[in-house]
Amino acid sequence: MKLILFITLALFSCSSQNEKKEVSMTFLRNDIEVDLSSVTISPMFASFTVVNVDDKLYHLFIYNERQLIITDLNNFRLEKIIPLKRGEGPDEINTIPRKAYMISEDRYLIESFRFCYVVDGKGYVKHRVSLDDLLKDELKKGKVEFIDNLRVGGTKGSSVQVGNGEYLMTVLRKNYFIGEDYPYFPMFATLSLSESEEINIKVLPVTFPEDLIYDKGLSYGASEVPNYTVSGDWLVYNFYFSSNIYLYNLMTGEKRKIKAEVEDGNNHQLPIADKTIPIRRYLSIFSNVLYDSQNEIVYRNHITINEEDPALSRNYMTAYTLQGEKLCEYYLGTNKEVNYLRNPFYHDGSIFMNPFYPSSDEKLDLVRLTLVDEK
Repeated sequence: MKLILFITLALFSCSSQNEKKEVSMTFLRNDIEVDLSSVTISPMFASFTVVNVDDKLYHLFIYNERQLIITDLNNFRLEKIIPLKRGEGPDEINTIPRKAYMISEDRYLIESFRFCYVVDGKGYVKHRVSLDDLLKDELKKGKVEFIDNLRVGGTKGSSVQVGNGEYLMTVLRKNYFIGEDYPYFPMFATLSLSESEEINIKVLPVTFPEDLIYDKGLSYGASEVPNYTVSGDWLVYNFYFSSNIYLYNLMTGEKRKIKAEVEDGNNHQLPIADKTIPIRRYLSIFSNVLYDSQNEIVYRNHITINEEDPALSRNYMTAYTLQGEKLCEYYLGTNKEVNYLRNPFYHDGSIFMNPFYPSSDEKLDLVRLTLVDEK
């Protein structure tokens, strides 16, 4: 295993007013290369998961629909590669695997479109269930409309572990224009594996924010599906079309809203009535949200769109207090830059991301950003 660290100071710093005293902060950057041995793997993963199992932190992603790549984040080294068994047999995955959740070193949940598989440490399927059926059974316990129009998925979150063997997913609509009123349904559900290896789904009492609901017949389309993360007891989520950030305490039910506005672009995009749901021309897109629950700092990606050339749209990571005060902002690159940073997750006081194009097919490149007081 080869581990290389490069330490550079961020190119700019930020100042804020906190308790009437000026505070200057900056992002410290470390570049890390994790050697993936001699295995040729392009780590341009689309959906990954960060999990804590037995006090060890792991990074998981599925490569080429056939391999589960697991990295030890405590030591920044390749842990293992599990070949997923694909095919039509009873111990094989027969739909496209999209996301992996680690239960133990010998048990994994593999999510595909509408199905979930229990897979062992050698990649063989022990059994599978229909996520749609599990969700319907759970929703029938409450008064939820349009049950047949709802499904569950987990591609919008990476740090989504609620407890041991329990992970958060989103509940989303198949048709965004069913019904005249904006439908009332839970936006989140937990996916878990019991000791008897039974897969369970449980919905949370978190619905679409009322302050974002407008007139009848209007919709945000697919943008109503939230980006989300879990940190400590808090579920934190946001939407592509709004600079607002929402928090929900998983233990107490407390709810908070942060107005984390940007100076450039727009802070909110109105819903539309066009049922064809055209591609929207946002001036700003708000994506990944992260949370440092210990220091009560929220981090969020946003993109300032260049309307003349979308490839030149600029990407940022910004830190906010729970009062919406901007602490610092870090430039991540334009959409066309090979070193454009993406896929963020939070761990041990730092944000980790990876460049859009890896430096090698045998390495996992990670960039660590740490918010510190400027000296």
